[in-house]
Amino acid sequence: MTRTYTLQWDGQSVTADADTSLLKSLLRAGKPVSYGCGSGNCGACRLRLIEGDVDAPATQTLSPAQRAAGEILSCQARPRSNVRVQSVTPTAGDAETYSGTITRVERPTADLVKLRVRLEGVLDFHPGQYGLLRTHYGPARPYSLANPPGQGVVEFHIRAVTGGKAGPQIYAQAKRGDRVELTAPMGDAYAPDLNRPIALIATGTGMAPMKSVLAYLRQREHRSPVRVLWGNRNPDDCYDMAAFEALVEGFEDAQFLPVFSAGAGGTRVTDHLRALAPSLLGWTVFCAGNPQMVRDVAQQLALMGLAPHDFHADPFTHAED
Repeated sequence: MTRTYTLQWDGQSVTADADTSLLKSLLRAGKPVSYGCGSGNCGACRLRLIEGDVDAPATQTLSPAQRAAGEILSCQARPRSNVRVQSVTPTAGDAETYSGTITRVERPTADLVKLRVRLEGVLDFHPGQYGLLRTHYGPARPYSLANPPGQGVVEFHIRAVTGGKAGPQIYAQAKRGDRVELTAPMGDAYAPDLNRPIALIATGTGMAPMKSVLAYLRQREHRSPVRVLWGNRNPDDCYDMAAFEALVEGFEDAQFLPVFSAGAGGTRVTDHLRALAPSLLGWTVFCAGNPQMVRDVAQQLALMGLAPHDFHADPFTHAED
């Protein structure tokens, strides 16, 4: 039987399993903890260990000074006793909680719901960030922001994952007029400089933050190349194709390639990375979706000349797993 411990994070207590990372335990409990790649490479999920013991692999992501200060990667660390940790990244502290009202609900596929929420305030954020959405249908969950920043209406693309405690309930019950709360902005999967060639790589609802990036680039009249790879199992899994195509067509130099993995002749986004550009040196890449896809893409793009600090990843690890 898996042992459980008490995990105290910034004064809030949750239950943590010995076989589960601190990050996943916090996300399962609906806590607005900041994270990025989820695989120990970006450092966005750093926490400071105040009390207790954890099991964590050795990593080069943390500097000697960070390790000396007791910092750990919450996506890698698993508890071996009751644990008390504190946030060290500024993103979660900068987040604010907004009240909002659902103004539009769309169900474009059999397992995906799109929500638009009018906030009582204007949310400024970096394209690629996310927010923690609280509804009456289930526990709070982090979802990517699919709209450009600086608006009073935000958009989410939510998959009804089988067995999930939030997505299926939102899909079945969400309706116009329902009240929600949003804690945002969160996450470090964004780039401070977008005045360069941009590649967007996603699977499934990983296209939500890509829509935010594309809309933002359109607003800024982006002139550098834009490349988009979007992977799904079947064409029926695609949604908002007209909107995505319209955004891409607005650039001077852009390509949009949907990729389908199911059936004979199916391919994955990793099979098409070489088509992005001969070299990715000097490019900025956003990547979101299946965690294994994110890891595979990161490895391949490094061989194509992409600098590690130019890879901005958001692996969609389901809190329900």
